[in-house]
Formats: sequence, C-alpha cells, structure tokens
Amino acid sequence: MGWWISALNLLGSVAFGVAAVASRYLHSTGEIANLSLTNVGTFLGALCFFTGAALLPVESARETSRPAPS
Repeated sequence: MGWWISALNLLGSVAFGVAAVASRYLHSTGEIANLSLTNVGTFLGALCFFTGAALLPVESARETSRPAPS
C-alpha cells in the first residue's frame, strides 16, 4: 500500500508540474497558453494527492495490526 501512496503522490506532482508549464502567459496576447491542460493537470494532481491522503489511514491501520516480529 505504501508504494501506491508514493506513486500517487509522484503522479500528482507531475500533473501539477504539467499544469504549471501549461499556465504560462503568452506575451503576445497576454493569455494563458493552454487553459484546458492547466485545469486538467490541476484537477488530476489534486485528485492524486487526495487519494493518497485518503489511503494513509488505511496503511497506518494495517501496520499497527501486524504482530511484532519475534
């Protein structure tokens, strides 16, 4: 489960990075370069981080319920 959480956080970071690059302003028009990619990247990044955060209590409960090694 820990690997899934890490992978979701990495994917969320990449999605936010794509959104940041897509949101640059064009000097000629003063508008955002790709508004739809900015919105999709921001949404996917937030969704990945939210899902990873929702899985953290599940992972924590799994680790505390395991017996201690002898």
